[in-house]
Amino acid sequence: MLEQLMQTLVQYIEENIRSEITVSDLCNYFGISRTSFYELSSQCLDCSVMQYIKRIRIEKAKKLLQDSQIPITKVAEQVGFWDYNYFVRVFKKETGFSINEYANQQRLENAKFLLENSDDMILNNTEKLIERHNILGCDYIGLGGMPAKYRTEYWIDKFAEDYTEA
Repeated sequence: MLEQLMQTLVQYIEENIRSEITVSDLCNYFGISRTSFYELSSQCLDCSVMQYIKRIRIEKAKKLLQDSQIPITKVAEQVGFWDYNYFVRVFKKETGFSINEYANQQRLENAKFLLENSDDMILNNTEKLIERHNILGCDYIGLGGMPAKYRTEYWIDKFAEDYTEA
């Protein structure tokens, strides 16, 4: 019973992640009283239902920040945080990182992974290599594939200086 409740709860949250989810909504959905819902959920969770929903939203936000170039305001909306400032505070509290710190750390890890594994990926998993380049914002795979913000005259000159010094 409890396992099924958790599966259904997670499914409901996933399907309604962009909406406000209240305990009343959940009680109505499950067709049980608040007291019964709290008793059942306390047996399954190590936190309140609302805290659990918040955690799921933050995990989904982390995934979106890791895998895309979506603006932070859009990420917040996609996971059900309609107040940007509240999202920023909750994210920092739950992860220990500001959103920008987290996003930058993930991009750095993706870039490091890509650099360390590109040769193998080129031969064995080209689709994954293309996906990783897209995550990093690269338009091209190979030398010279860099995010658009670095394809300006200022940065191209800097890269050219580095290239000629080598």
